[in-house]
Amino acid sequence: MTMREPLLLAGADDGLSSSGMQNTEFRKIREGLGLTQAQLADVLGYGSHMRISDFERATNPREIPLHVAMLMQAFESGYRPESWPERR
Repeated sequence: MTMREPLLLAGADDGLSSSGMQNTEFRKIREGLGLTQAQLADVLGYGSHMRISDFERATNPREIPLHVAMLMQAFESGYRPESWPERR
C-alpha cells in the first residue's frame, strides 16, 4: 500500500470544499473495488448512478466533494461499511 498525501481543501480561503481528486483517480478506485456505478452510488447514499457518472465523465466532470474523496480513499484502504455490496 502506498501512502498518499492527505486531501486538502482547494481554495481553503474561499470556503469551497473541493477535494482535488481527479475523475480518473475516482474511477480507478471504484473499478479496483469491483463496484458498478450503481453499487457505489448506493454505498455513498446517492439516489442514482448518474452522480457517479457525473464524477467520472471525461468531459466537464463534476467536482468530487471532499467527504466523498475521503470515503473513496478509506474504501481503497480497506474500510467497508455495513451496507457494502457483496461481490458477484
